[in-house]
Amino acid sequence: MNIKFINLKNELQKSFFPVISIEGEDAYLRSKAVETVRESLNIVLPDININNFVDDSLVTDILYACESLPFGSVKKMVTVDLSNTEKTAFNSIDREKLQKYFINPNEYCCLVFITTQKNDLLKNEKILNVDCNKLEKQSLLKWVKSKFTLQNKSITEKAAETLIEYCLLDMTRISTETEKLASFSNNVTEEDIVNLVHKDIEYQIFDLSNFISAKNGDKTLEILEQMLKSGEEATGLLALLYNFYRRMYYISVTEGTDAEIANKLGVKEYAITKTRSVLSKYTPLKLKNALSFFETAEANIKKTWGKDAEQLRLTVLKLLNL
Repeated sequence: MNIKFINLKNELQKSFFPVISIEGEDAYLRSKAVETVRESLNIVLPDININNFVDDSLVTDILYACESLPFGSVKKMVTVDLSNTEKTAFNSIDREKLQKYFINPNEYCCLVFITTQKNDLLKNEKILNVDCNKLEKQSLLKWVKSKFTLQNKSITEKAAETLIEYCLLDMTRISTETEKLASFSNNVTEEDIVNLVHKDIEYQIFDLSNFISAKNGDKTLEILEQMLKSGEEATGLLALLYNFYRRMYYISVTEGTDAEIANKLGVKEYAITKTRSVLSKYTPLKLKNALSFFETAEANIKKTWGKDAEQLRLTVLKLLNL
């Protein structure tokens, strides 16, 4: 069974799920999902009845914890956190052991896996899969405004939208910034967001690309120098800028809706829609030429030492004159 994070609480009120997979890129949502599951179980003596494991834990230990009965509590909880590893969790023998457990799990235990992406091991009709990828913009807007309302404070629609965009729809940052803003003012405006909220680096790359496409050299160079002075590495900025132009090129030569393209690229539909506002200034041929600038810069960086920032500036000047 597959559900979105926002529907988790309702599902847990209706049924008990002995195995749950919490999966997605948003760390805040994953943490909240684990908390929601734990609260739904009403566990007594949590120090005894909650067992936590990580990616290098032995499957025999995990299954022993799952198959043992809770002590002084109706239910117990076992978590397996796989979110900090990129490798495939568990070998074939361990996977078989887990799959056997999924068929006949202990009904007094809730086994919770935490992952950043979907895992084929956890695709089973008895497992509840909780999608903790970034929420859609409208859901985030409602969440931000509700947080202010609960404190008898307010935030304008435009301010909330700007906050979400600056944080690139990431709930961890949105939550932190919301708390900070609510402490700062009873009525938060867009100006407050601009002055107080740091733009995510990828949002800064979008800003930079927007000014490049508009041929605004002064603003482009101003933003570029600010990013370098803030401590961002030139090679990192070059890579992010390259990724943005490569995405634009892919979109320009690919048929399909924004949702279909987003699925192919493994990004949110919002990212594609946002990219199109810059893409409208380019043809596929120009974008192909732009990508060659990055290839040249990469080759030159390998030949020289200590001149990464010069290659970044030169590439940006080439893009301005494209």
